[in-house]
Amino acid sequence: MKERIKIAYLCLLFPLCFKAMAAETTVMQCQLTNGSEVNVQWNGSSLSYSYGKPGAKPELALSGDKAHFGHESFASSEAAYYRFSSGKYDYVTYFSETNQGTISNLGIFKDKKLIKQVKCKDYFHSQLSSLYQPVSPTIPVDDGTVDWSVNEDESASTGSFSQAENQYQQQIPIKIEVKDLTTDRKYGISATHDISRHIYIYSLVDSVTIKEVIIDRGSCYNWKNKSYTIAYGKRLDFHLSVDNQTAYANNGWTWYQTPGKRYNQCMWSEIEVKTDKGDWTFNLK
Repeated sequence: MKERIKIAYLCLLFPLCFKAMAAETTVMQCQLTNGSEVNVQWNGSSLSYSYGKPGAKPELALSGDKAHFGHESFASSEAAYYRFSSGKYDYVTYFSETNQGTISNLGIFKDKKLIKQVKCKDYFHSQLSSLYQPVSPTIPVDDGTVDWSVNEDESASTGSFSQAENQYQQQIPIKIEVKDLTTDRKYGISATHDISRHIYIYSLVDSVTIKEVIIDRGSCYNWKNKSYTIAYGKRLDFHLSVDNQTAYANNGWTWYQTPGKRYNQCMWSEIEVKTDKGDWTFNLK
């Protein structure tokens, strides 16, 4: 399971931005754990919702004339969502960030009561700079009438949004810590100053195998040559050089950048860890 939505630009002038997005834009799209796909699109003037098998005719397609955008606040996070209404039913695509990762789900409501929820296999893909803002200011703000609490008749198989968030957090098998370490050495006529960025991965379960560690979706770095299995409470250390300088006595101990690749120019916005218990993405910014 993994989650994250970012792109390289930010629309600061909203009217101009929305005009430029007249071509169809992916707002929220993911493959669900049941094998189906959910897709929310914006064509420059309205939203659309579709659900069905990838590459096939949608089993359900809804126009955006009854679509709303809303937020739901919880103790540890805030969710952003789009709600599409069809008779007694509402179809809600929702996204939430937590300290341990993010949640991307589809919730189905009947008479405003949550009756079913399906998780994304990975995360909501989006062409928006942020899912916490509506794709257009013309989309109505939700009135908050949907009930995220458990429908008692469905409680064995569904559960509330907040419960889903708690379950998600409880099942994460790892946690990460990022720390910069400095090493200074002097050798009589020379000295070095090194800064390395360490990614510590801790196991929160009896055993977990780390298969791959990816920084910034591979644009910065990717460790995947060897798998490592660690027990509960143990950690792995992945590190990269972010600064390396050398000084010499005959040059007045002036610091010079040592040749070689440095990783201080990476965004360092996300770290994805692939394990035998799923894939997990942690947001650093």
